[in-house]
Amino acid sequence: MIRVGPVAVGTAILFGAPGFAAADGSPPRGTAEATPEARPDPAAVAAGEEANLVVRRPRTGFVFSVAGGPGFQAGVGVAASTGTGGAASLRVGHEANRDTLLTLELAATIYTHRETDPVSMTAVSSVHNSSVACVGAQTWIRPSVWIRGGVGIAVFSRDGTTAATQTRSLGGLGAVVGAGLDLFRSRRVAFDLELVGVSAIYGDGMVVGGGLAVGASLD
Repeated sequence: MIRVGPVAVGTAILFGAPGFAAADGSPPRGTAEATPEARPDPAAVAAGEEANLVVRRPRTGFVFSVAGGPGFQAGVGVAASTGTGGAASLRVGHEANRDTLLTLELAATIYTHRETDPVSMTAVSSVHNSSVACVGAQTWIRPSVWIRGGVGIAVFSRDGTTAATQTRSLGGLGAVVGAGLDLFRSRRVAFDLELVGVSAIYGDGMVVGGGLAVGASLD
């Protein structure tokens, strides 16, 4: 059996042999000191994603968007304002921060109204639409999922062809809401699938509408 004398033990302590703690409680020499796990800088991560074409949010500057698809509108108190047709949105946005755009938007629902002229007894058709021009915002709640909304002025236009539905325009207040899923996004172009909702209050009543649209954006 090997005996370790007092001199050897004292020498080991004096020169800090591995495995012996210092008198002040600091970690022993020769051992790795534990360090907290470093978290990546979000800005650096975003820059790396863009460098590798993994762009999930709008870039700085202006963003131009257009969307269109099938839709409907329904009115209460406004004659000849209910039918199925289409919905569309045209937007210009500017980035407020990494997740939000401030927007100017023109959104509308439109349909073709068909009826029989009581005088000529022939079928006639006319185009009716409810449009809202508004200011609002669009924000990404997930990397590829966004919502938007805005308020502004509304116009209902009816291209009448009979005495029952005379040509008429109404003005009022309106709102636009929407939600979308980015299907593809590159450095400059994005394509999405979105829901468009348009509502307006006029002097005669209310018109609401909406649709499912395919959209494209350029930034």
